[in-house]
Amino acid sequence: MRIHRDPDSLSRALAVLLFLAACAWLGAGFWERLEEPQTLPVTLSHLRESSRLSGIAVREEELFCPEQDPAGLPAAGTRLAAGETLCRFPDGSMEILRAPAHFFPDWDGLEHLDPSRLFPFDAARAAGLLQTEPERPSSACGRLVFSSVWYYAARLEEGAIPAPQSRCRLLADGPERELEALVLAVAEDASGCYVLLRLDEGSAACLGLRRFDAELVIREYSGLSLPARAIRQDPAGKNSIDILYAGLVETRSVDILYREGDLCLVEAAALPAGSRVIVPKEG
Repeated sequence: MRIHRDPDSLSRALAVLLFLAACAWLGAGFWERLEEPQTLPVTLSHLRESSRLSGIAVREEELFCPEQDPAGLPAAGTRLAAGETLCRFPDGSMEILRAPAHFFPDWDGLEHLDPSRLFPFDAARAAGLLQTEPERPSSACGRLVFSSVWYYAARLEEGAIPAPQSRCRLLADGPERELEALVLAVAEDASGCYVLLRLDEGSAACLGLRRFDAELVIREYSGLSLPARAIRQDPAGKNSIDILYAGLVETRSVDILYREGDLCLVEAAALPAGSRVIVPKEG
């Protein structure tokens, strides 16, 4: 008995086997991705965009240089009203204040730096101001500060450049101080970048600042930290991510608060606690 083999049938059988093998391979890969997606835990992060400054405080003040030895000088930081007695002298005369002022028994020889020297603000003016040498009058026994408004002219050593007329926070070095500041001007030339800030904090501690370094906090962000590749954007520009939550895959819309390189911060309310974000494998 002779068996007739149809070549076409063998080819079809072989094609079916190859097709089934390919489906099994693809199915296994899909099942593996479905069962074990690459996920990352969602963490809350805080980022600060800031710059480092080195500068000098300028305020409306003057040295107190009496011709006689004063008696009864007030304590450091005492605020006196116009017309009040600052001190008495051996001959019976008194020093009467012409305007409200804070008195400080210390001085540094830079009290002659008047705020009018700051304007118009430019890089050359700022650089010259930072190099000012102190004066050393022999008869000084304190200083009078006439305004709680003061200025900080500084060189930007590193970091982001603030926008003029923006409000920032100034973290002064030395004794930890946090001050609200208004950026009045920014100027640049070949020597560097300089900023001029206005500060309204008139406490005795702040009015004692002169040359100091500080961190200028320009913006702060608080949100969920995600890799950028986890975020998809549709043609309408809306962003979304896939998350694994309670064993199920869900798609959630997100608003990006901050993005740099492969790092994104999204609104914390976008994801439920305990969820994990699904991240496409690189490459």
